[in-house]
Amino acid sequence: MAPTGSGEAAEIASDDGGDTGVDVPVNGKIPKRCKKHAIRGETNGVGDQHLPAHRVPRRRDEKTNAMIIAGIKQNRFCSTLDGKQVDAIVEALEYYSFEAGEAIVRQGDTGTYFFVVDAGTCEVSVSGSLVNTLSRGVAFGAIGLLHNCPRTATVTARDRCGVWAVNGNIFRKVMKGYAASHHAESRQFLDHFRLFDGLSPKQKGRISELALVAECFGPGARVVTEGEAPSAMYFVRRGELSVVRGGRVDDSGAFKGGEKVSNLCAGSCFGERAALSGEPHDATVIADVDCELVCVGISELREALGGDLASCLERSLVLGVLKALPVVSHLSQPQHQRIAEAMDVKSYDPGQEVESAPLLVVLEGEVRPQGGGKAALRRGQWRQDAELLQLMGEEAHVGEQEQRAEAEGGSTSSSNGLRGLTAGTDGARVAMLRREGLAGALRALGLCELGAGEAKVIDYMRKVLLARKVPIFSQLSREQIDNVANLLVLRRYSKGAQVFKKGEIGSAFFVIASGEMSVLLDGKHIRTLHKGTYFGERALLFDEFRSATVEVVSATAELWSLDQHAFRQVITEPMRAELVRRIQLQDGDFPLKSLKHVRLIGAGSFGSVRLVENRHTGLRYALKRVRKQDGCTPEEFSREWELLSDMDHPFVLHMVRTFETSSSVYILMELVTGGQLYEEVHERMGLLGRRQAQFYIASLVVILEALHNANIVYRDLKPENVMLDQRGYLKLVDFGLAKRLDEQLLRTYTLVGTPLYMAPEVIMGNGYGFGVDVWSLGVMMYEFVCGSMPFGEGLDNEHDILVAVLHEDLYFCERYADVAGKKLLQGLLNKDPQARLGAGVNGLEDVKSAKYFRVGVSGDLFSMILGREVTPPVVPEGEQYSRERELNEQVSLSDADDLGSENDGMDKPLAVFRKFDVNGDGKISRNELAKVLHGLDPSTFTEGAVSQLIGAADTNNDGYISFSEFLRWIASEDAEPVRMAVDSDLLGERRPADKPGSRRVKVPRA
Repeated sequence: MAPTGSGEAAEIASDDGGDTGVDVPVNGKIPKRCKKHAIRGETNGVGDQHLPAHRVPRRRDEKTNAMIIAGIKQNRFCSTLDGKQVDAIVEALEYYSFEAGEAIVRQGDTGTYFFVVDAGTCEVSVSGSLVNTLSRGVAFGAIGLLHNCPRTATVTARDRCGVWAVNGNIFRKVMKGYAASHHAESRQFLDHFRLFDGLSPKQKGRISELALVAECFGPGARVVTEGEAPSAMYFVRRGELSVVRGGRVDDSGAFKGGEKVSNLCAGSCFGERAALSGEPHDATVIADVDCELVCVGISELREALGGDLASCLERSLVLGVLKALPVVSHLSQPQHQRIAEAMDVKSYDPGQEVESAPLLVVLEGEVRPQGGGKAALRRGQWRQDAELLQLMGEEAHVGEQEQRAEAEGGSTSSSNGLRGLTAGTDGARVAMLRREGLAGALRALGLCELGAGEAKVIDYMRKVLLARKVPIFSQLSREQIDNVANLLVLRRYSKGAQVFKKGEIGSAFFVIASGEMSVLLDGKHIRTLHKGTYFGERALLFDEFRSATVEVVSATAELWSLDQHAFRQVITEPMRAELVRRIQLQDGDFPLKSLKHVRLIGAGSFGSVRLVENRHTGLRYALKRVRKQDGCTPEEFSREWELLSDMDHPFVLHMVRTFETSSSVYILMELVTGGQLYEEVHERMGLLGRRQAQFYIASLVVILEALHNANIVYRDLKPENVMLDQRGYLKLVDFGLAKRLDEQLLRTYTLVGTPLYMAPEVIMGNGYGFGVDVWSLGVMMYEFVCGSMPFGEGLDNEHDILVAVLHEDLYFCERYADVAGKKLLQGLLNKDPQARLGAGVNGLEDVKSAKYFRVGVSGDLFSMILGREVTPPVVPEGEQYSRERELNEQVSLSDADDLGSENDGMDKPLAVFRKFDVNGDGKISRNELAKVLHGLDPSTFTEGAVSQLIGAADTNNDGYISFSEFLRWIASEDAEPVRMAVDSDLLGERRPADKPGSRRVKVPRA
């Protein structure tokens, strides 16, 4: 490897800019640990193996069942289970008998059973010391089951005794089922509060975990009292209550007098207005019968959302709309916040006319159209004016936007649709986005010139939207997209004007702003291009001849254009090379037989990974093979390729396509040649300095942000699953344990992952979300900068590691003195997922805002990494793979027949194909074919003759000839002149009838 930095210790600065000590030297070695395999799901425990010998058949009577149920409910881990869940445990219980002195469970053994004492007395001892006794009806063993770790004490029969026990698998299933149903029910309660309309699923999930408490009230009990300061808002789960105004509380605490003004029943909510305003309750609420309520604590709400609840909830509504609005959806969260601040918020009296604006969001009350018509808009709903879409160049998609708006809780109106609106019977409070407000916000964000007028700002936004539609720009950072948008130049054309001609060398890319174009091939109309269509994008990356002529057919036309020279000035050479490589990876239209085995580069329990080469194009890939199980594709494999097929990110392994045979399934992926980050750090780089760690941790943040935005939790982030590409940038691989979470719940429960990198909440089994990836990120950072693991260092036993993760405190070695780094690590490695940095409502934006990523950095580090504007700490020297000899000992390549062989009769036609494929992109452009043929025989292959040949070869009229098209064409009569022109040594021996000197060649028939 070739380090690109100076190798000196990184500069360490305290919060006030002073020196705090020496940095970790970059040449210090990290002790190499054994690579740890991930837990890929819950397995049967191996503890309590002595229990089956003590099992005794026994029936339970009602009295025994009542005792068991009471014991279960008294256990602190089980006290919140409902009747059905307790019944499920009771039904699975079996009886076990022990003589005096026999151990029921042993300290250190893995806990696999949960117990309730039935008869006799048990003694509890820790390390040989008696600490407690247990008698009939007492439950024990739940701690070991929930933690999935060794028993913390030994329980021995003092005299002859019996216990009822349930296997841990059943116990965990019941507990997880309860956690899942409780979380889902809590989310449903929050959905009943219109107050929370506009909050994201992540925000609602955080509230349900922090702020929801179930309370029971008997008949006559007061829930809230008039004049009291609000502390919560309430949802009625069951029962009936009365709302009373007036009255008083006497000296005995009883409520007297007052006037009943309304009833509350199951499904009702109350207390919201008082909670938002902070004003005292204006009525007393009294339970008429036994009631069960769910309360949302105000202090917990403030902790989850922010201090000013009213403004925070309103802001969340607006931000949710901006995220869905096509005009600004591409902007970042901080940029959305700035636009939200630029919106006008106004209150209207009942019946008052609401001012017109391109975008309107209802914050409170209702907004109704005058004279009926469309339904009223309520809190959280919004309407955008079609005029706004037209300004952004989206009028061709108004119908599509109407459907999207409706799905998001809003609507799109006609250009006059936001006029003639009035506030409802209770008035309304609305937020409005005016064009001047949008323009001002964009100027303040530096996205447009400070002196730019409204029209120029809107023009900029329009260009950004157009640029984001182009696939080759999808890999650019926001700043690079902005730069591209600012380089787009508006060109005007009249009818009949040619934008470019066939045969010209392409030098510009175009997007149609208005008007229509005709694509002509040798004067023949091929297709029509409409507004919003882009063409010529390959000219930004390749020096190719135009394959067709584009002519204006409307009266006038306007095109945004970007020339190659300007594009290359704002895009770094590494990014340009990456864009070219990504384009080459897009073509996956070839069979498995097109691939030939080069070498084995990976192996494991899943199967094998081999380096393969497409014999037609010369492009190389990684091919992952997994054997079918009983004729079926393994679920883990299916989940992996489904997730990879949805991901299109430069730092996530790119999947080209899949193959399937009778015995195996395959994923064809991009080839990553730089080796594992694990090997690089542990064997070559050693302890990382700040600049090195900043690069790798920031890169991982960029990756996790993309996954989490797609609702994917990775669950096994560790250095072994991160690779380096040929330029030293990161690439996340192995999605076998990743999972897409339900968008509403955003939780899962399975115990998976690698213990040293596993978050505490995964071990606890009560459900977890994206925060587990943030924890693993913190573990990796600690490992990189401190040289050891933060929890479980030196431990090999899986269960010992899990106990350490749960109970060890976080300490830093003396030599790590980076104040900003320590603060970041303390946030990432907070064992409380609700308080963990990056696991809150703002997600990884909070991590990106950490001071650590700004120290010594000029600009936005994350954007610069995404735009490949930062030189990686090391650039791989050559290609790095595992040793093939060692891999061959782990796996046999029994599927060799599935791949293509060297001698299948295609080598010679392939050589001809490659002769025409000048730029090596795996397909022959019209220009490449014309250029080679003209060079062979210019008198025979005139422009007209070449056009006819191309028309016969390019059967799908896409402007390119694939290898399969080439094989069909070269063997046809139409290609007779080509076969005569091409050197016979390339395709085969002369036919017997050929005379010496003849250029007729033998062509294998496709």
